[in-house]
Amino acid sequence: MAQLNEVKTVGIDVIEYEGGRYVVTEDDAAVGDIVRHDVSGYDFLPKGSFYIVVDRSGDIQVVDEDGDHMNVDLDFTVFRREVVTLSTAQLIEAKRAELAELEAKLAEETTLKVGDYARVIEANPDDDEISVGDIVVIDELDTVHTDGLPYRARRVGSYECWAWVPSATKLSPAEARTALIAQVDALFAN
Repeated sequence: MAQLNEVKTVGIDVIEYEGGRYVVTEDDAAVGDIVRHDVSGYDFLPKGSFYIVVDRSGDIQVVDEDGDHMNVDLDFTVFRREVVTLSTAQLIEAKRAELAELEAKLAEETTLKVGDYARVIEANPDDDEISVGDIVVIDELDTVHTDGLPYRARRVGSYECWAWVPSATKLSPAEARTALIAQVDALFAN
């Protein structure tokens, strides 16, 4: 692997790479460490350039700018990824934040919008145009009225057959297509 260009120097002994924080260590280099070449005079290993440490047949090496493998020696400063240990309370708080983010994403994915395909879960008892299980397209949303019928749904393939429905589950176009094909197949199975 050639020189790493995305390394950010945070301090004299600290760098960041791909979201990880690396600190200088006096230990010998190990696979996965990042090293900085500290000697000038080599075109194939510029001074101040960073490389990731690899294992080549048991040798700890870097791949220089010419594609050659070079042993890691005293000409390099070794940076090791910092391991952050969180308390149980910190872990729980981080997981809660992650869960809240996932719940928001799920709500966005499942919230019906105009033009979405859906399967009717609960039909309007005052209207027999749309039934439970019908595959529909949402034509309009009514977020103002509180009559419990937020979705104006149109049966797929029909511009005449529509109704306001209280509950529907969002479907992807592929899911709607599969459900419609299954309904057609069921008609011909008898």
